[in-house]
Amino acid sequence: MGAIVVIAYLYWYSRKIKANPAFSYTYEDREKFAKLYNVEAGETKEARATGFTLKKKAILVLFVAAFPIMVWGVVSQGWWFPQMAASFLAIAIIIMFLSGIAEKKVVDAFIHGASSLVGVSLIIGLARGINLIMEQGLISDTLLFWSSGLVQGMTGPVFILVMMLIFFLLGFVVPSSSGLAVLSMPIMAPLADTVGIPRSVVVCAYQWGQYAMLYLAPTGLVLATLTMLDMKYSKWLKFVWPMVLFVLIFGGILLVAQVLVYGAA
Repeated sequence: MGAIVVIAYLYWYSRKIKANPAFSYTYEDREKFAKLYNVEAGETKEARATGFTLKKKAILVLFVAAFPIMVWGVVSQGWWFPQMAASFLAIAIIIMFLSGIAEKKVVDAFIHGASSLVGVSLIIGLARGINLIMEQGLISDTLLFWSSGLVQGMTGPVFILVMMLIFFLLGFVVPSSSGLAVLSMPIMAPLADTVGIPRSVVVCAYQWGQYAMLYLAPTGLVLATLTMLDMKYSKWLKFVWPMVLFVLIFGGILLVAQVLVYGAA
């Protein structure tokens, strides 16, 4: 159901833009994006005239193959960042030879791409710094303690909805899904016993709340990704808020249904 709604939303948005490009939230940046993502900008007229040749198909296959190779290496061969970087570098070198592009041009393109990621690295470091301040200053613990006291004594459906909203807000403070689980579950899960529902329902509330916030949390990878794409956060917010609202409403309905089913049993 969730996947259907997301696909329908993307389809609706794409159709609206196709009918009227001005409907796009980033319409004012269209010229910048066209220049940024014009893959044929560096080609000659003759190369563009040849179309999608066998050479281009082979390059595309190699590019796509890099990702399943990386997954295979991490899952079955114990690869980590050095091995993954080496595999991408090897495929990039092969593509360079296939394309016939001079090595200096390839190196210049690599340097240009790497320079655009400096801002991304700074934002990731800044976001991590905020997280460290929250953790080392015990601010996260204070918020968690306050949240746990807030839900005590509530009825089952109200309890689970408030719990989902708490996890949603805590996801802003601790964007790491595993980090938030380790921090909050030892405190939050036992609270389910006080209202007579299984602790597994609290885990579901955590999933719905925390992952809804992942669309928004600037302390996570959202700002880093938007910086890499040269897109404004305000534009992303306009685009994604319907999905955040859907996740919270749809998740809330399922959570209440779980509570009622367990209560009836």
